[in-house]
Amino acid sequence: MVDIKPARNVKILNKNRRTLDRIGPNEPKSLGARFLRVRHRLFGVILCVSVFVSASVLLDSGLIPRWGQWYSLDLTLRQQSCSLLCGRLNLSESVAAAEHDQVWDNGRLQQVWGLGVPVWRIPFELSMRLLSALFRGLDEEAKYSVHPDRIAFGVAVAIVVFFVLLTFTVTQEGRDLYAWERHLYEYCEKITAVLLLALFPPFLTLLHQRFGVYQEVQAYSYLTGIILLAGTILFVRNPRFWLFVLVATGGGFAAFVRPTAGVFGIAALVVMLVRSLGIGWPWWRFAVGVSLFVVGWLMLYFTNWLRFGSGMEFGHSLNLNHIPTMRFAGRFGAPYSSEPFLSALRELASLLFMSEGYISETLRWRRVSFTSYNLTYAFPLIMVSIWFLIRCRRMLCVRKFKFGEKEVLAFWCIFCTASLFAFYLRFPFMNSRYLLDFAPGFAGGVLVFVYLLRDWGVSRFGKRFQFILFSGVLFWWGFHLIFVLEGTRASIRNTAITHENLIQRMELPHRSYRNFPEYYETGMPFQEYQNQFNGSGWDSSSGKTWASIALFVEDPEFLELTVAPEVQSVLSQKDYEIIQAKVALEFLEMESMTPTDDGMVLRFSGPKRTRYQDGIQVAFVAFMTVEELHEGTSRFRLLRVRWRHASLDTESRI
Repeated sequence: MVDIKPARNVKILNKNRRTLDRIGPNEPKSLGARFLRVRHRLFGVILCVSVFVSASVLLDSGLIPRWGQWYSLDLTLRQQSCSLLCGRLNLSESVAAAEHDQVWDNGRLQQVWGLGVPVWRIPFELSMRLLSALFRGLDEEAKYSVHPDRIAFGVAVAIVVFFVLLTFTVTQEGRDLYAWERHLYEYCEKITAVLLLALFPPFLTLLHQRFGVYQEVQAYSYLTGIILLAGTILFVRNPRFWLFVLVATGGGFAAFVRPTAGVFGIAALVVMLVRSLGIGWPWWRFAVGVSLFVVGWLMLYFTNWLRFGSGMEFGHSLNLNHIPTMRFAGRFGAPYSSEPFLSALRELASLLFMSEGYISETLRWRRVSFTSYNLTYAFPLIMVSIWFLIRCRRMLCVRKFKFGEKEVLAFWCIFCTASLFAFYLRFPFMNSRYLLDFAPGFAGGVLVFVYLLRDWGVSRFGKRFQFILFSGVLFWWGFHLIFVLEGTRASIRNTAITHENLIQRMELPHRSYRNFPEYYETGMPFQEYQNQFNGSGWDSSSGKTWASIALFVEDPEFLELTVAPEVQSVLSQKDYEIIQAKVALEFLEMESMTPTDDGMVLRFSGPKRTRYQDGIQVAFVAFMTVEELHEGTSRFRLLRVRWRHASLDTESRI
């Protein structure tokens, strides 16, 4: 049966009859079968184009520099996928396995880069395990069943390119192969959607950086935003219940990829709800879509609670590193959180659109290693915002609301940009890759600007203006790639390895550490106890402390600190009151302060949450106030740390 409604699509059917008449005698005689054959050919062509574009991106960016080098150097996401397959949320139960920016909580090692990417990799991991079992045997399955994660990323890019092509280049009048070719030639601005969405220059810039776990998750976040945008546009054109359910579910689970990606899911849901209200859907359809959206966020809350002890915690207040100021800002407060609004707004705008702009004097952890945008992005975004506000005002005046593709794209741009602007305005940390969170919104805004420019130019100069506009967009796109990416190629560091190198990395044994002592004191090599982050921020030889320190303790009953002032300095009892202590997310209450000949003994109560009372825990101690954070080292020397009463059992629980 042909999926065509003759009463509504007579012109399209007649057009397809003329197209099908060109097909040879070996084709099926049934009009429906011949029509489906041509449609399948169209999808096949789009699929081939998508695979070609994806392969070109991987090769040009250096993600796959040579044949066989399609494995990532970082093992974190791979370990998470394997753990999920085994029914665990944690990476390991050994504290000695902790790496930079990972989390030790509740006796388990966790990663902070979300569960979305590891879940995406699971089908590839299962496929490789099946192939290994078939061709290598069950004995060697565990050793060789490692999926090529760069290929998994390439498949994600190909899927996004496919849906962008399907959304923005295939119309109701061009659903067969021949009409699609003519459509592309006649309407060049449709091709710009592929350049501005699937191949957005800032996204390609990210791929040309050192592609570690940070950059990979950021790239997946961009792809998530673009595929949600494509699904939203498809729904606005042709509201189907199955599409509403699919996009709403994807939007609810988007935050699993990266928390800020949840903004794209919210924007998609709002647009679909508004569109659905305009066509009079029954209430139960809204309930199904919204419920699935909410389920995604509830699952995120629940997994966060299991992994980090709080549904609103994503691990960034617990991660382990050797940066004392960052550790302090993530746990005890950051100076930039109270930055004046205009100053924060000016800095964020400068970081987004200017390579050398305004930077506030307030302390903030910043790492700007590459430039993603420039002023050529700011102008279209401003113009689109003005147009959208004028458009909304006119619709309010006539009380007739009609949202087309341009209105949807403009709303997407404004909503996502405004939400992320509010989030990052006073965020205590800033990195170049964080600014890529704005990319899906910016891409939609630039595309709307191109559409508005097309409408204006065609009304004045005719259809020839479309080709001129396409040439201008192509020049802008190429200019950004040539002159911006050329500056990043020198910093490219190959992070792709072969299968043999990967197996060697996976078989490397963890460093051995000593068992837990009863206490820590100056002169002890406490970084040799349990892992490399133990005692970070504390100089074991002199007792000097930085803004905050991290200490691993076992079965904490209390936390007792013997503190002395720096040499040739005198401190009052009030000065010691600024010292704070936490076990994981729980602040500890100071019970007593006992003066000594050298300084003061501070005793904090033990954690009240059962989660933090047993096993190996991480204690964080702050030796500064927020205002003193810029001074580097603190005024205190830490001489001794004790967390429980002396016992005969000193055996480690690792």
